[in-house]
Amino acid sequence: MLHKNQISKLVASAAVAGFVFYGCIKEDNGAAPALNLPSIAISDVNLKEGDVDATYELELKLSGENKTNAVVSFSGIAGSAEAGIDYEILTKSPIIFSTEDKVKTIQFKIIGDEVKEIKESFKIKLYNPLNVTVPTDVATISIEDDDDNNLGLVIPSAGYTTPTSYPGLSLIWADEFNADTLNKTNWSFETGDGCPGNCGWGNNELQYYREDNTSLVDGKLVITAKKQNYGNKEYTSSRLVTKGKKVFKFGRIDIRAAMPKGKGLWPALWMLGSNIDVVNWPSCGEIDIMELAGDLPNRTVATVHYGDNV
Repeated sequence: MLHKNQISKLVASAAVAGFVFYGCIKEDNGAAPALNLPSIAISDVNLKEGDVDATYELELKLSGENKTNAVVSFSGIAGSAEAGIDYEILTKSPIIFSTEDKVKTIQFKIIGDEVKEIKESFKIKLYNPLNVTVPTDVATISIEDDDDNNLGLVIPSAGYTTPTSYPGLSLIWADEFNADTLNKTNWSFETGDGCPGNCGWGNNELQYYREDNTSLVDGKLVITAKKQNYGNKEYTSSRLVTKGKKVFKFGRIDIRAAMPKGKGLWPALWMLGSNIDVVNWPSCGEIDIMELAGDLPNRTVATVHYGDNV
């Protein structure tokens, strides 16, 4: 015989036993679980080029939990600064972080000189990360020149001054070099040693022409010849032309320039026919406004080449 309260307990127990809870089941989508890897951070570097070589460092900072060795490779990427001429990377790739390491460095050398140059840069790129992530993989190394604007030169202020006008003539073009950078709408650089086809530029010249040897100083265009190993040559200089940008048939051209002296130097200012690529030299014509042999600084030469006359 069951009492009333016992029946209530049984009913209650039966009710509880019959209650079923249904929840969501998370299905496996087949993706690999997140590894929660540490990361490497790098930043751009700005520095000044001195007169002598100096060593600097690019810091690689590791953040997050590093449970095993973190490895990353790197390489230098030349820009306006050139490897072996303006900089040299000293650290060997790759970089390895042990579990205790938080900071590693890439050492590089900036090659100093006493010549005024434009602001230059190169890049260091990280790649092939292992057990680590690299959110930003490139750092730019900017090199600002610290040489003064005088370049150690004494630029003459006396001498011939070009008139600003002539009777019967109108000024149609001038470049006073009073900007911060060379006006590329007027000038182009011819670089290299003339090879192949015209090695030594037809004159057995010993230099390799580079943009870096040109600077603008106090309204003057300065071309600096250097004893510098580059491009299998022992000297460097600059060569500028207006070819394809400025063409004149009749008129007067005035140039005011200060010339260097010294054996082996051969500064020149000249004009070539604009059809040189069609008829070649000397059929295109050439007027040498001025040539100076550095060992004879008191003598300048002017020459005209034409036809088969060389």
